[in-house]
Amino acid sequence: MLEIVIGGKAQGKLSYVLDKTGYKIEEICDGDSMILGEEITSCVINHFHLCIRKALQESYDLNQLVNDILAVKRDMYLICDEVGSGVVPVDAFERQYREQVGRVMCKLTRSAHKVVRIQCGIATIIKG
Repeated sequence: MLEIVIGGKAQGKLSYVLDKTGYKIEEICDGDSMILGEEITSCVINHFHLCIRKALQESYDLNQLVNDILAVKRDMYLICDEVGSGVVPVDAFERQYREQVGRVMCKLTRSAHKVVRIQCGIATIIKG
């Protein structure tokens, strides 16, 4: 079962997942430190948007990243900041990054069992 938790920066997404699951902070994988292409062993990935940034910087196939996530055969939680709002960046990479976060998350949410949006610490179930 894949559950995706989205929301703006510092809105309580990680606290929501920790409270819900009972995992401890040291059991959480940070998207920025993931090694792309290796088996995903953590049940919770925080800052998944940074994993997508890393994949773009390393020219890692984003479709493969989606497949890597969907291949996990246990309960898994992805925590991702919403990055597409606000002023459109002047920098071409930043525009591409924001667009790709949206596209990857659209693909993953189609397969997710549940999608929750956290705003001001309040959970709103979008799917599931």
